[in-house]
Amino acid sequence: MRRMKAKAGRVIGSHKHTYDHYSILCTGLVKVEYDGGEVEWYESGDAITVPAGVEHRITAISDIVWFCIHGVDDADDVALERG
Repeated sequence: MRRMKAKAGRVIGSHKHTYDHYSILCTGLVKVEYDGGEVEWYESGDAITVPAGVEHRITAISDIVWFCIHGVDDADDVALERG
């Protein structure tokens, strides 16, 4: 699990993972753009699932605290594609 804090207006660039990716938005409001053009809005308390191989881009609409949950072993840390 990894905690990320971001100020309003920050964009976490497009990236994808080789595994399903789970997140919990603890505080704030974000817009997530998925490949294929789908856009979802998430607010405090939302749990988010991004399937493996799906490109996604996150825009913090307000200040946020976001936890990314990566289901990989410590030895697989290389598999984490950081945005």
